[in-house]
Amino acid sequence: MKSEQGKKILEFLSDATMTSAQLFVAIMEAGYGASHNQIMYKLDEVQRRGGRGVKKPKELKRRRAGFNSLLYRLKKQGLIEQKEGKWRTTNQGKNTLNDKNYYEKEADNILKMVTFDIPEEIASQRSWLRSALKNLGFKLLQQSVWVGKVKLPERFLSELKKRHLLEYVEILSVVKGGSLKDIE
Repeated sequence: MKSEQGKKILEFLSDATMTSAQLFVAIMEAGYGASHNQIMYKLDEVQRRGGRGVKKPKELKRRRAGFNSLLYRLKKQGLIEQKEGKWRTTNQGKNTLNDKNYYEKEADNILKMVTFDIPEEIASQRSWLRSALKNLGFKLLQQSVWVGKVKLPERFLSELKKRHLLEYVEILSVVKGGSLKDIE
């Protein structure tokens, strides 16, 4: 699965089933780059009002077509299915989330900084690492520098080794925050 939106859809559908209209409206109203929690909040809002009150600008029509195309591709790949008008993640979709870069988050009191300098020849690995760090709850501090108060799962570290990325990645524990003290 290549797209971030596709992964978000799999995550949402693994938590609940919903109609494509509810899912679309929640994602569109939450806005680009919204977190999982922000979209879930919008979804609750949409479900409470029964999908009513949605504005339909011209841009929404174009986005809806792209969204439907994404749902079609996820269905064709066997990652989601529709039953009785509602979408849900299939077992294959759940396995895809678990196999790629979806890790259980566990909070930690120690601030960690992950920096990397991955060569252009393996740029796809850079994309994987960014996505994995984002899913873990790390925040981008500046290009190729991520920080977060999250324990790094053993499976994540094993995946770095398997992908031959250890020589390009530095993981530091920050004991004195300096200007980073407000990061949570």
